[in-house]
Amino acid sequence: DLGKKDFMQQATQVFFSTTYGGECLALAAVKATIQEMREKNVNDHIWKMGRCLQDGTRKLVQQYGLDDNIKIFGLAPKFWIEFVDRNGDEFSSLKGLFFQEAVQRGVLIGGLQYFSYSHRQEDIDDTLLAFEDACQICRHALDEGDVDKFLEGTPPGDVFQRNRR
Repeated sequence: DLGKKDFMQQATQVFFSTTYGGECLALAAVKATIQEMREKNVNDHIWKMGRCLQDGTRKLVQQYGLDDNIKIFGLAPKFWIEFVDRNGDEFSSLKGLFFQEAVQRGVLIGGLQYFSYSHRQEDIDDTLLAFEDACQICRHALDEGDVDKFLEGTPPGDVFQRNRR
């Protein structure tokens, strides 16, 4: 027995629903999206574009001798760039300078790089040109010994603060 008879009889009058129960439009949209992604090899394209930018960025970092300060992590379709000082701590001034120089060249960058089907080789090439200029300026700033003097604003800070108790 599941419960008292009078409670169970009342339950037959109750309407039960789930958030997306019976919502067929979303299911049709997902099915069409998956079909489109398969037909156009979207995943392969995203990996290819990510690999081009990730490999190109690594080469630039090595070319300008920034290996100790600029680190690249993650898989090609979603990788991130970290900027560290000689102690391994975040080097927000260098990060800010790199971002500043990329933005001034038309590339809005965050630490995390995402790719979509709309990215083309031309986009990656343009981004790498901006990254090359940014690497060159970062190298110069490090050689001068004062990255902050090359910044036009304040270095980026933490967006989310953790509660430390």
